[in-house]
Amino acid sequence: MPFLHPLNASTNIQLPETNHCVQAQLNIAMVEVSQWHSFTYHCNHPNGVLEITERLAYLSAPILESFKLKASIRDLNGSEIQDHNIFLGGTPMLAHVHIDGVDPFSCLPPLSFVTSLRLEEATEQIDGKDLLSILESSPVLVSLHFRGTVAEPTDLYHLAWMRVYIDIQTLHFFSFSADASPKYCIDGIFNAICCPALESLTISNLDTWGGVQPLELPSMQALPMPSVFHVCASRLLV
Repeated sequence: MPFLHPLNASTNIQLPETNHCVQAQLNIAMVEVSQWHSFTYHCNHPNGVLEITERLAYLSAPILESFKLKASIRDLNGSEIQDHNIFLGGTPMLAHVHIDGVDPFSCLPPLSFVTSLRLEEATEQIDGKDLLSILESSPVLVSLHFRGTVAEPTDLYHLAWMRVYIDIQTLHFFSFSADASPKYCIDGIFNAICCPALESLTISNLDTWGGVQPLELPSMQALPMPSVFHVCASRLLV
């Protein structure tokens, strides 16, 4: 069952076989949408994701600062979830967005003022152009985190090879997983996503690839110095 607070709409839902209770709780929550500071929704049923995206479409949340949507659904796919204009009425104070386990395009709110964006692997990876499109709509992004393979690594690599990339001047903190080979993952990311003001970088899962030396990769050598580089569960690179 959901838990709702008048100023902090935190909704953790495990949907029953029927959706009547969920609909009733959403009706209560929507009355206070102008007072939401944060919104968290955790669902393990495809209909729940569809419901929340439909109900949040075109709404205005003037003081919403944080939005998190997590879907623990193994068989969720694009045919079940349609894209919706989440909070199209505006979220001028929204700074933190976290999408986990679902295609970001089905549930992304406006990103114009977002400074922290976290995307976690969904059942299906998005293509490289879609990822760059998301980042282009985030002009003041300071912190960017990918967990798992969010976008198809070879897509980013090929986009970079065709000199299709995005320059994020505001980005200071970046973390991602090296779940694909270093060539297609690390080089692909840093040739498609340029971050000249980067201060801190965390790359996880490098141990999978044995003796990889990240700082020997051309894309890493092109990063600004001095910066702080972390390899999760391994040594500190400076």
